[in-house]
Amino acid sequence: MATEADLTRRALLQASAAAAAMRVMPVHAAADPAAFHAEDFAIVGIYDVDWLLDPPYLRLLDTLAASPGAVRGVRVFGSLSSGARERVNPEGSGTVWPAPDQPMDFTPTLRGLDALVERDLTLFLPLTFFPRAVSPSPVEPPGDFASWQRLVRAFLDILVQRYGAARVAGWWFEVWNEPNMLPFWHGGFDRYLDLYRATSATVTASGHRLRLGGPAIAYHDEGPELIERFAAFLAAEPDMRCDFVSFHRKGIWGPHEAEPLLARSVDAAQRTADALLRLAPARA
Repeated sequence: MATEADLTRRALLQASAAAAAMRVMPVHAAADPAAFHAEDFAIVGIYDVDWLLDPPYLRLLDTLAASPGAVRGVRVFGSLSSGARERVNPEGSGTVWPAPDQPMDFTPTLRGLDALVERDLTLFLPLTFFPRAVSPSPVEPPGDFASWQRLVRAFLDILVQRYGAARVAGWWFEVWNEPNMLPFWHGGFDRYLDLYRATSATVTASGHRLRLGGPAIAYHDEGPELIERFAAFLAAEPDMRCDFVSFHRKGIWGPHEAEPLLARSVDAAQRTADALLRLAPARA
Protein backbone atom coordinates (compact mmCIF):
# COMPACT_ATOMS: atom_id res chain seq x y z
CA MET A 1 0.00 0.00 0.00
CA ALA A 2 1.46 3.35 -0.98
CA THR A 3 1.81 6.15 1.51
CA GLU A 4 0.07 9.47 1.20
CA ALA A 5 3.33 11.00 0.00
CA ASP A 6 3.62 8.31 -2.70
CA LEU A 7 0.15 9.01 -3.99
CA THR A 8 0.73 12.75 -3.85
CA ARG A 9 3.73 12.21 -6.11
CA ARG A 10 1.50 10.35 -8.57
CA ALA A 11 -1.11 13.06 -8.45
CA LEU A 12 1.44 15.76 -9.13
CA LEU A 13 1.91 14.44 -12.66
CA GLN A 14 0.26 17.24 -14.63
CA ALA A 15 -0.13 17.24 -18.36
CA SER A 16 0.38 20.92 -19.00
CA ALA A 17 3.19 22.95 -20.45
CA ALA A 18 3.02 25.25 -17.43
CA ALA A 19 3.94 22.71 -14.74
CA ALA A 20 4.38 19.04 -15.49
CA ALA A 21 6.94 16.27 -15.52
CA MET A 22 7.55 13.22 -17.67
CA ARG A 23 7.65 11.10 -14.54
CA VAL A 24 5.84 11.26 -11.23
CA MET A 25 6.68 14.62 -9.75
CA PRO A 26 8.33 14.29 -6.34
CA VAL A 27 7.35 16.20 -3.26
CA HIS A 28 10.69 17.54 -2.07
CA ALA A 29 11.76 17.83 1.52
CA ALA A 30 10.84 21.08 3.18
CA ALA A 31 14.40 21.77 4.33
CA ASP A 32 14.75 24.31 1.54
CA PRO A 33 11.24 25.30 0.43
CA ALA A 34 12.64 27.94 -1.90
CA ALA A 35 14.72 25.44 -3.88
CA PHE A 36 13.94 25.10 -7.58
CA HIS A 37 14.00 21.61 -9.05
CA ALA A 38 14.18 21.88 -12.83
CA GLU A 39 13.29 18.23 -13.35
CA ASP A 40 9.80 18.97 -12.03
CA PHE A 41 9.14 21.23 -15.02
CA ALA A 42 10.77 19.22 -17.77
CA ILE A 43 7.87 18.86 -20.21
CA VAL A 44 6.73 21.39 -22.78
CA GLY A 45 3.55 21.36 -24.81
CA ILE A 46 2.97 21.72 -28.54
CA TYR A 47 -0.65 21.91 -29.58
CA ASP A 48 -0.73 20.11 -32.91
CA VAL A 49 1.49 17.29 -34.15
CA ASP A 50 1.29 18.74 -37.68
CA TRP A 51 3.44 21.71 -36.66
CA LEU A 52 6.41 19.56 -35.64
CA LEU A 53 7.94 19.54 -39.14
CA ASP A 54 7.56 23.27 -39.69
CA PRO A 55 11.14 24.70 -40.01
CA PRO A 56 10.85 27.07 -37.01
CA TYR A 57 9.52 24.22 -34.89
CA LEU A 58 12.38 21.97 -35.99
CA ARG A 59 14.82 24.62 -34.82
CA LEU A 60 12.94 24.76 -31.52
CA LEU A 61 13.14 20.97 -31.19
CA ASP A 62 16.88 21.14 -31.80
CA THR A 63 17.12 23.62 -28.95
CA LEU A 64 15.11 21.34 -26.69
CA ALA A 65 17.28 18.37 -27.57
CA ALA A 66 20.37 20.43 -26.77
CA SER A 67 18.95 21.24 -23.32
CA PRO A 68 18.56 17.83 -21.63
CA GLY A 69 18.77 19.36 -18.17
CA ALA A 70 15.86 21.65 -18.92
CA VAL A 71 13.57 19.70 -21.26
CA ARG A 72 13.06 15.96 -21.40
CA GLY A 73 9.69 15.49 -23.04
CA VAL A 74 6.98 16.95 -25.24
CA ARG A 75 3.20 16.71 -24.92
CA VAL A 76 1.48 17.00 -28.30
CA PHE A 77 -2.15 16.83 -29.46
CA GLY A 78 -3.83 15.53 -32.56
CA SER A 79 -2.13 12.20 -33.18
CA LEU A 80 -5.41 10.63 -34.30
CA SER A 81 -6.68 13.57 -36.36
CA SER A 82 -3.53 14.88 -38.02
CA GLY A 83 -3.25 16.14 -41.58
CA ALA A 84 -3.98 19.86 -41.15
CA ARG A 85 -2.34 22.41 -38.90
CA GLU A 86 -4.50 23.86 -36.14
CA ARG A 87 -3.57 26.72 -33.85
CA VAL A 88 -5.66 26.40 -30.70
CA ASN A 89 -8.86 24.35 -30.82
CA PRO A 90 -9.63 21.22 -32.86
CA GLU A 91 -11.53 22.50 -35.87
CA GLY A 92 -11.17 19.69 -38.40
CA SER A 93 -11.06 15.91 -38.51
CA GLY A 94 -7.76 15.56 -40.34
CA THR A 95 -6.80 12.91 -42.86
CA VAL A 96 -5.92 9.90 -40.70
CA TRP A 97 -9.21 8.08 -41.31
CA PRO A 98 -11.69 9.96 -43.49
CA ALA A 99 -14.30 7.19 -43.80
CA PRO A 100 -14.93 3.74 -42.29
CA ASP A 101 -14.43 2.01 -45.66
CA GLN A 102 -11.06 3.70 -46.26
CA PRO A 103 -7.68 2.69 -44.81
CA MET A 104 -6.11 4.56 -41.92
CA ASP A 105 -3.05 6.64 -42.74
CA PHE A 106 -0.94 7.84 -39.80
CA THR A 107 1.79 9.26 -42.03
CA PRO A 108 1.52 12.93 -40.87
CA THR A 109 1.46 11.83 -37.23
CA LEU A 110 4.43 9.51 -37.57
CA ARG A 111 6.54 12.09 -39.39
CA GLY A 112 5.91 14.51 -36.53
CA LEU A 113 6.67 11.91 -33.87
CA ASP A 114 9.85 10.94 -35.73
CA ALA A 115 11.10 14.47 -35.16
CA LEU A 116 10.71 13.99 -31.40
CA VAL A 117 12.10 10.47 -31.27
CA GLU A 118 15.15 11.41 -33.35
CA ARG A 119 15.98 14.01 -30.72
CA ASP A 120 15.55 11.52 -27.87
CA LEU A 121 12.60 13.36 -26.36
CA THR A 122 10.04 11.41 -24.34
CA LEU A 123 6.50 11.53 -25.73
CA PHE A 124 3.37 12.40 -23.77
CA LEU A 125 0.50 11.63 -26.15
CA PRO A 126 -3.11 12.54 -25.43
CA LEU A 127 -5.20 10.24 -27.61
CA THR A 128 -7.03 12.93 -29.57
CA PHE A 129 -9.14 13.83 -31.61
CA PHE A 130 -11.87 12.01 -33.56
CA PRO A 131 -11.26 11.52 -37.30
CA ARG A 132 -14.35 11.56 -39.50
CA ALA A 133 -14.58 7.78 -39.66
CA VAL A 134 -15.26 7.80 -35.91
CA SER A 135 -17.38 10.93 -35.57
CA PRO A 136 -18.55 13.82 -37.77
CA SER A 137 -16.99 16.20 -35.22
CA PRO A 138 -13.47 15.97 -33.78
CA VAL A 139 -14.88 16.59 -30.28
CA GLU A 140 -18.34 14.96 -30.39
CA PRO A 141 -18.29 11.38 -29.11
CA PRO A 142 -19.91 8.77 -31.36
CA GLY A 143 -22.87 6.62 -30.42
CA ASP A 144 -20.56 3.69 -29.71
CA PHE A 145 -16.81 3.37 -29.49
CA ALA A 146 -16.17 0.38 -31.73
CA SER A 147 -14.52 2.50 -34.43
CA TRP A 148 -12.56 4.40 -31.80
CA GLN A 149 -11.21 1.13 -30.47
CA ARG A 150 -10.16 0.05 -33.97
CA LEU A 151 -8.35 3.36 -34.39
CA VAL A 152 -6.54 3.24 -31.06
CA ARG A 153 -5.47 -0.37 -31.56
CA ALA A 154 -4.11 0.38 -35.03
CA PHE A 155 -2.23 3.40 -33.69
CA LEU A 156 -0.64 1.48 -30.82
CA ASP A 157 0.33 -1.39 -33.11
CA ILE A 158 2.07 0.89 -35.58
CA LEU A 159 3.89 2.79 -32.80
CA VAL A 160 5.31 -0.43 -31.37
CA GLN A 161 6.25 -1.67 -34.84
CA ARG A 162 7.95 1.59 -35.78
CA TYR A 163 9.65 2.61 -32.53
CA GLY A 164 9.94 -0.64 -30.58
CA ALA A 165 8.09 -1.96 -27.55
CA ALA A 166 10.73 -0.79 -25.05
CA ARG A 167 10.65 2.81 -26.22
CA VAL A 168 6.84 3.00 -26.35
CA ALA A 169 6.66 1.55 -22.83
CA GLY A 170 8.49 4.66 -21.63
CA TRP A 171 5.93 7.07 -23.09
CA TRP A 172 2.77 8.40 -21.47
CA PHE A 173 -0.64 7.94 -23.13
CA GLU A 174 -3.52 10.06 -21.92
CA VAL A 175 -7.18 9.45 -22.65
CA TRP A 176 -8.22 12.73 -24.31
CA ASN A 177 -7.61 16.31 -23.17
CA GLU A 178 -9.73 18.43 -20.83
CA PRO A 179 -13.06 16.61 -21.19
CA ASN A 180 -14.69 19.30 -19.07
CA MET A 181 -13.89 22.07 -21.57
CA LEU A 182 -16.25 22.62 -24.52
CA PRO A 183 -13.53 23.38 -27.09
CA PHE A 184 -12.23 19.82 -26.59
CA TRP A 185 -15.22 17.68 -25.60
CA HIS A 186 -18.97 17.84 -26.14
CA GLY A 187 -20.07 14.68 -24.39
CA GLY A 188 -20.23 15.36 -20.64
CA PHE A 189 -18.08 13.63 -18.04
CA ASP A 190 -20.08 10.39 -17.90
CA ARG A 191 -19.53 9.97 -21.62
CA TYR A 192 -15.85 10.65 -21.08
CA LEU A 193 -15.75 7.76 -18.63
CA ASP A 194 -17.27 5.60 -21.37
CA LEU A 195 -14.44 6.70 -23.66
CA TYR A 196 -11.88 5.90 -20.99
CA ARG A 197 -13.42 2.46 -20.43
CA ALA A 198 -13.31 1.66 -24.16
CA THR A 199 -9.72 2.88 -24.44
CA SER A 200 -8.60 0.88 -21.42
CA ALA A 201 -10.15 -2.28 -22.86
CA THR A 202 -8.34 -1.70 -26.14
CA VAL A 203 -4.97 -1.19 -24.45
CA THR A 204 -5.44 -4.35 -22.40
CA ALA A 205 -6.48 -6.39 -25.44
CA SER A 206 -3.49 -5.11 -27.43
CA GLY A 207 -1.03 -6.71 -25.04
CA HIS A 208 1.29 -3.72 -25.42
CA ARG A 209 3.17 -2.55 -22.36
CA LEU A 210 2.50 1.16 -21.92
CA ARG A 211 1.32 3.78 -19.45
CA LEU A 212 -2.30 4.91 -19.69
CA GLY A 213 -3.96 7.59 -17.60
CA GLY A 214 -6.38 10.47 -17.28
CA PRO A 215 -8.72 12.23 -16.80
CA ALA A 216 -6.68 15.27 -17.96
CA ILE A 217 -9.31 17.70 -16.68
CA ALA A 218 -8.95 21.46 -16.47
CA TYR A 219 -8.91 21.75 -12.70
CA HIS A 220 -11.22 24.69 -12.01
CA ASP A 221 -14.04 24.94 -9.50
CA GLU A 222 -15.39 21.52 -10.44
CA GLY A 223 -11.93 19.95 -10.34
CA PRO A 224 -12.28 18.21 -6.95
CA GLU A 225 -15.69 16.81 -7.89
CA LEU A 226 -14.47 15.39 -11.21
CA ILE A 227 -11.37 13.86 -9.65
CA GLU A 228 -13.59 12.18 -7.06
CA ARG A 229 -15.85 10.85 -9.79
CA PHE A 230 -12.82 9.48 -11.61
CA ALA A 231 -11.48 7.87 -8.41
CA ALA A 232 -14.87 6.27 -7.72
CA PHE A 233 -14.91 5.02 -11.33
CA LEU A 234 -11.54 3.36 -10.83
CA ALA A 235 -12.63 1.82 -7.54
CA ALA A 236 -15.82 0.40 -9.06
CA GLU A 237 -13.99 -1.18 -12.02
CA PRO A 238 -10.78 -2.77 -10.73
CA ASP A 239 -9.78 -4.09 -14.16
CA MET A 240 -9.59 -0.54 -15.53
CA ARG A 241 -6.11 0.47 -16.68
CA CYS A 242 -4.81 3.58 -14.93
CA ASP A 243 -1.10 4.11 -14.45
CA PHE A 244 -1.24 7.80 -13.58
CA VAL A 245 -3.74 10.53 -12.77
CA SER A 246 -3.47 13.81 -14.65
CA PHE A 247 -5.05 17.24 -14.39
CA HIS A 248 -4.27 20.80 -15.44
CA ARG A 249 -4.10 23.34 -12.64
CA LYS A 250 -2.55 26.47 -14.02
CA GLY A 251 -0.84 29.03 -11.84
CA ILE A 252 -2.42 31.84 -13.80
CA TRP A 253 -5.73 31.88 -15.63
CA GLY A 254 -6.84 34.81 -17.72
CA PRO A 255 -5.76 38.42 -18.17
CA HIS A 256 -7.20 39.49 -14.81
CA GLU A 257 -4.36 37.68 -12.99
CA ALA A 258 -0.82 39.02 -12.92
CA GLU A 259 1.27 36.55 -10.93
CA PRO A 260 1.33 32.74 -11.24
CA LEU A 261 0.57 30.80 -8.06
CA LEU A 262 2.32 27.43 -7.87
CA ALA A 263 0.45 26.77 -4.63
CA ARG A 264 -2.66 26.09 -6.73
CA SER A 265 -1.00 23.08 -8.36
CA VAL A 266 0.32 21.78 -5.06
CA ASP A 267 -3.09 22.11 -3.43
CA ALA A 268 -4.81 20.38 -6.33
CA ALA A 269 -2.28 17.54 -6.18
CA GLN A 270 -2.81 17.08 -2.46
CA ARG A 271 -6.59 17.07 -2.83
CA THR A 272 -6.29 14.57 -5.67
CA ALA A 273 -4.08 12.30 -3.58
CA ASP A 274 -6.52 12.54 -0.67
CA ALA A 275 -9.44 11.61 -2.92
CA LEU A 276 -7.64 8.59 -4.36
CA LEU A 277 -6.59 7.35 -0.94
CA ARG A 278 -10.11 7.71 0.35
CA LEU A 279 -12.08 6.41 -2.64
CA ALA A 280 -9.70 4.05 -4.45
CA PRO A 281 -7.07 2.90 -1.91
CA ALA A 282 -6.46 -0.36 -3.75
CA ARG A 283 -5.07 1.71 -6.64
CA ALA A 284 -2.31 3.16 -4.47
